[in-house]
Amino acid sequence: MARKCKHTFRPGCEDLEGRQLLLTITNVYSGKVLDDTGFSTRNGTLIQQWQSNGGLNQQWNLVPLRDGNFEIQNVYSGKVLDDTGFSKRNGTPIQQWQWNNTLNQEWKVG
Repeated sequence: MARKCKHTFRPGCEDLEGRQLLLTITNVYSGKVLDDTGFSTRNGTLIQQWQSNGGLNQQWNLVPLRDGNFEIQNVYSGKVLDDTGFSKRNGTPIQQWQWNNTLNQEWKVG
């Protein structure tokens, strides 16, 4: 009788390090996607939700970091999602900003 071995491969962050995952991020309720407003490349531009149109300003790279968190980088601007002013308050707007390797720019996914 032949034995079959089943293995499920789920890469850990160490397996993904240095790779980027390209995606759109869609709100389940509205069906709208995260959008870099007006194809901006400026620091501080607020991120909005918008009808999907396939634009590079609506595409995001999910970049794994060594600590298991992610940097979420806009394909068009090259800027990352940033918690404005290191806030811990509900309702804080999310902006895009150049990567500066701080915790307010790291995200957990799951």
